[in-house]
Amino acid sequence: MTDILTHMKMLDCKPVATPMASKRVSLPQADDLYFDITEYRCIVGTLQYLTLTCPDLSYAVNTGTLSLGVRILRKSSLDLFAFSDANWAGCPITRRSTTGFCTFLGSNCISWSAKKQPIVSHSSTEAEYRAMASTAAELTWLSFILRDIGIYQAQPPTLFCDNLSALHMSVNPFFILAPSTSPLTINLFGKKLLSALSLLVLFHLLPN
Repeated sequence: MTDILTHMKMLDCKPVATPMASKRVSLPQADDLYFDITEYRCIVGTLQYLTLTCPDLSYAVNTGTLSLGVRILRKSSLDLFAFSDANWAGCPITRRSTTGFCTFLGSNCISWSAKKQPIVSHSSTEAEYRAMASTAAELTWLSFILRDIGIYQAQPPTLFCDNLSALHMSVNPFFILAPSTSPLTINLFGKKLLSALSLLVLFHLLPN
């Protein structure tokens, strides 16, 4: 990481918690292009390589620091749980929401994701529901992987969500989505989430 920053003459740059402002809305301008496209692609490609190959370096890249990393504890429980969230209509161009989740095995974070949802959600509840469906699929996959390598959970995986309406809808997908969402969407995400409910425990996480 230090070698890359030195090569790009960015070693003395001031670090920030996130690569860009979290609240400011900025639209791309066709006339405001980066002056050196080759250098830009080199920087982005190098950072992508780091984030795809080493989770600890991925954490450092996303937090803008060389001193922080992912904490891995040797002595920890084997309880599997995850936190799910969504940024409703966060993209100023497409108005699509962003799904975010992180999964933990005991005290250790073992996977995380922040991905734009494929279609526009009609409400924040729908966006949170889609995020829960993606997180439930991740938890189900991880539980199967752990079972295949001989690690069995003492209790079902737990999914935390801060949207109470989405939690109610996970029990009955037609509870809220029916008036504004197509039956195909309800069927697709409802089956994904409900098929995992037999293996998961859902909890409401109060927002700060």
